[in-house]
Amino acid sequence: MLGTGILQGLRVTAKNLVGSYHDPDRLTTIQYPDEPARLPENYRNFPFLVFDGDDPVAGLRCVACKMCEKECPPQCIYIVAERDANGKVMKRPKVFDIDISVCMGCGICVETCPFDSIKMDHVFEVATRERFDALLLHRDQLAKSADYFKRLHPAEAARAEAEAARKKREQAERAAKTAAAATAGAADAAKTTASATPATPAPATTAPATPPPAVPQPATKAVRVAAEKLDRATAPILSTIVLAPAAGAAAADLAPALAALEAAILEKHEGEFAPLDASNKTAGADATAAGASGFLLPTRWEPPYKIVRPLSAKFPSVVFTVTADAFKAEYWLARAVFERGRADTDETLTFNDGDRFEKLFAEIHGEPFAEWRKKNAQGAVRGGFSWGTAADFDPSKSELGKAEGQA
Repeated sequence: MLGTGILQGLRVTAKNLVGSYHDPDRLTTIQYPDEPARLPENYRNFPFLVFDGDDPVAGLRCVACKMCEKECPPQCIYIVAERDANGKVMKRPKVFDIDISVCMGCGICVETCPFDSIKMDHVFEVATRERFDALLLHRDQLAKSADYFKRLHPAEAARAEAEAARKKREQAERAAKTAAAATAGAADAAKTTASATPATPAPATTAPATPPPAVPQPATKAVRVAAEKLDRATAPILSTIVLAPAAGAAAADLAPALAALEAAILEKHEGEFAPLDASNKTAGADATAAGASGFLLPTRWEPPYKIVRPLSAKFPSVVFTVTADAFKAEYWLARAVFERGRADTDETLTFNDGDRFEKLFAEIHGEPFAEWRKKNAQGAVRGGFSWGTAADFDPSKSELGKAEGQA
């Protein structure tokens, strides 16, 4: 009908006009400053620091990592970490200043902070008669309680609490799996020892030869997967951790180090992994046959040095060798040998390093790079990561590949 749209618009206008006199949600005019302004939850003005508990200094969530200071576009944040009597850095700020005369309220510091320690405030009445020191807010002025944050941002606080509860639950599940793995490993080791105990031999004229020491193998079967099932798309680096006895040590010394390594991988490594065996075409397999053992695991950004280094210090009779390779725009290799907590050898090479790269590639893969590349192009070998052809890895499906594609 002609004019229906005009009538519908007039009805909405009339509804808003009448409602503005009696509906509180439509009363947009407030008697400021006698009546405080009602601000939406996502309103942001200037940052503040969140603390838990009653002590605004000891309870600060901030660990003085300085990520917000580095990412701040106008560089209005200044942080100095606190140190103890020995000069060691403590995980809390001694100085945390924000110059709100420079701050533009972008909220990048909030997005950057990994500890939810800095949030955006709703306070906008910050006018002063002095434009310098009065607009430079210090740590004690910025510190506000977690309850204050919950009142300002209830939805965000609820999401943060749910995420913290989820992480705590996952951590408990990982701890339970680690304990179960250790129990299963001890039980399997006891069964192996019992079954390996020989019966009393009949008297013989010649003494039997001493059997060679058994090479320990990972005990937890629940986490073992075939190397082909490891996630190539989200883990563009394949790392091999090989354990071998140090000079003067026995092969039996590998057992506790191998169990500790498996427990550390279960706790800290995200994703699947596989024990080294004859099916894994790496230098680690050859080392296993020669009296070593270890694991094959994919990683996203770097080899698992953070897992291996503390174990190397804990087990001085074991040498940990970490090798890593990746096949992307160019081949990339790394090798580090850890002994007594120190990396005696640490190499990171690319195809552009020439002879040094060729030598390290031959040591890891057992053949020259040119020969391997020729076979891989023909599809005759399993390469790329040394365990799948280059076509098996699609960089566009990985997080790293997507980031590079967008760049």
